[in-house]
Amino acid sequence: MPQCPAFDCGFDCGFEVAVPPTDITLTPQNVDENEPIGTTVGTLESDDPVPGDTFALVAGIGDSGNASFTIVGDELRTAEVFDHEAQDTYSVRIQVTNPYGLSFEKAFTITIDDVNEGPTEIYLSPSDIDENEVLGTLIGTFTVDDPDFGDIANFSFASGTGDDDNGSFALAGTTLEELRSNAVFDYETKDSYSIRIRATDTGALWMEKAFTITINDINEAPTDITLTSADIDENRAVGSVVGTFATEDPDIGDSHTYSLVAGTGDTDNASFNIVAHALTTAEIFDHETKDSYSIRVRSTDSGGLYFEKQFTITINDVNEAPTAVLLDNDSVEEQLLPGELVGTLSSVDPDVGDTHTYTFRNYSSYPDNNFFDIVGDELRTAAVFDVGVQDTYVIRIRSTDSGGLRKNQTFTITILPTGAGSPILTLSPQDVDEGLPIGTLVGTFNVTPGVPDPPYTYTLVSGTGDDDNGEFQISGDQLLTNVVLDTPFIGGDSREIRVRVTDNSGDFVERAFTITINNVLGPPLGIKITPNSIEENNPSPSVIGDLGELVDDDPTDLFFLVPATEECPDNALFWIAGHDVLTFEVFDYEAKSEYCLLVRIVRGAWEFTGPVIINILDVDEIGAKPGPGSGQGTRVLVIDQNSIYRNQLGEIRNTMDEEGRFRVHLDGTGRFRRTRQLPLLYRDQLKIDPRPSPYATEEPKSL
Repeated sequence: MPQCPAFDCGFDCGFEVAVPPTDITLTPQNVDENEPIGTTVGTLESDDPVPGDTFALVAGIGDSGNASFTIVGDELRTAEVFDHEAQDTYSVRIQVTNPYGLSFEKAFTITIDDVNEGPTEIYLSPSDIDENEVLGTLIGTFTVDDPDFGDIANFSFASGTGDDDNGSFALAGTTLEELRSNAVFDYETKDSYSIRIRATDTGALWMEKAFTITINDINEAPTDITLTSADIDENRAVGSVVGTFATEDPDIGDSHTYSLVAGTGDTDNASFNIVAHALTTAEIFDHETKDSYSIRVRSTDSGGLYFEKQFTITINDVNEAPTAVLLDNDSVEEQLLPGELVGTLSSVDPDVGDTHTYTFRNYSSYPDNNFFDIVGDELRTAAVFDVGVQDTYVIRIRSTDSGGLRKNQTFTITILPTGAGSPILTLSPQDVDEGLPIGTLVGTFNVTPGVPDPPYTYTLVSGTGDDDNGEFQISGDQLLTNVVLDTPFIGGDSREIRVRVTDNSGDFVERAFTITINNVLGPPLGIKITPNSIEENNPSPSVIGDLGELVDDDPTDLFFLVPATEECPDNALFWIAGHDVLTFEVFDYEAKSEYCLLVRIVRGAWEFTGPVIINILDVDEIGAKPGPGSGQGTRVLVIDQNSIYRNQLGEIRNTMDEEGRFRVHLDGTGRFRRTRQLPLLYRDQLKIDPRPSPYATEEPKSL
């Protein structure tokens, strides 16, 4: 259609006159934040009489927010999700165009309305607590992220995932933003807890979140000390372990050191030491003197915290050997009938109240034992004595306690003339072990039937039998050692002293005494053989020499051949009978002049193994005479173990001793002797030597 001029001509010219829009309205001009894309902001209208207008976003003044919106028809719609807190107004420029192409533009301000938004995050800082803190201890403070700046959140426990330990905590503060403990926590029991928290804003919007509360491990003091054993036998050596300490500590795996400390129960700390974790002795204990000790022990952990405890250490009573045998009288008149009481025996024993039995010992060395009897604890005569024949008798008595431990003591019994009224000076006992310290008690003096005017004074005096006075001293009525006595002899040694007893009136009696020094054997230190050589060409078997301990020989020592070594290879050429080393072959000096055999000596619980060197002596072999034991009458008979051997000499039966070894010896007359000193079993064979035996202990018996 042709357009009329854009003015009013005042008459109808037959044309429509085109007029541009003159205004645009938008209703409304605001929208809530967070609405989805495409939300209608408002409706557009134009001030234009011509229908069919169209609207569009155009560039120009006020178009800064155009990109955040779209126009659909006559509606302005959102092209993004708005956040009031980020930007609360937008400017858009809108153009309206009529069907004639005429347009009008206008800028609008779009307001983003603030609406309540729920919290988006909850924080707790800090979120850990030390173990052992008291109830109500502040752990941390809750805060939130909320799009609504300045909004206030209130906190509460919530049910749901992670709410396992809600009951172990409490909330406090104006908005309950403080998390506090509702229990005393123990790291070793449980080291983390889970709670679930809800944060609700002023508009009742909320969010929930689970938190893990960490329990911090702190060093805790030990709570107890234990000792594996709180008793020890008396007489144990210094340094013996009583028991081992352990500590109970909440901190599993912590390390501890132990010390004896002052405080309640520390009375006997000085009697012990602590080595690492072990309680050890610092002295030798005697149950009879003191049977319990009190100590105070501290256990200190790696962080310096400690616990102290008192312990009572019990000293166990163990059987101890008697230390002396006493005889209250050591004289008896001659011509009395057998059975006369000489005196009563008693024992000095660390074990108070122990019982003892008494027996004679070593009849071979103390033949005078045969003249007396022991009835219970009484020494009685077993013969009629004659002072003119023999006026003193030396006997040896053993006291054995209830546990089988024993002490031997030597006594000298004096025979008094019939009706003797003169006083007799006695000493009981009259022996002492070697090696004991100066001041050791030997015995106690007594006067029988009694000097009429006591008190008595005992002194060492010159005269017959005073050879060894200097080795002894007298204190009151006791004879004591004045030196450390020593005997080089296995059977012991003796000392001679002369003693005077003086009464209050000055009268005195003197007597010489023989003091027996008992040999005390120690562990074997070596092995010797005497002699250690044999001439070549001696027949087999021939005795080479006698084995003994290097320092203190003892007839009770046992000797055995042990397996040979590369350094000492010759054991198979010899054998041992008792203490004797015998040959197993005839040796030739020119072939080999020295042999080594490996020997073990056993002495009680001790033993020692060492080499023994045998030298072969060269002899003139032209016109040589037979060696010892050679020639007519020397025969070696070999029978299997446990068999019966018959020959022209007779039959050998039942010749095995308690240890399963044959110990039979034949002499040249066809008789045999049993001996416990001559084990002849070697390589499961019995060697029988018809030569006379130096080891016989029984009378010969004819086969």
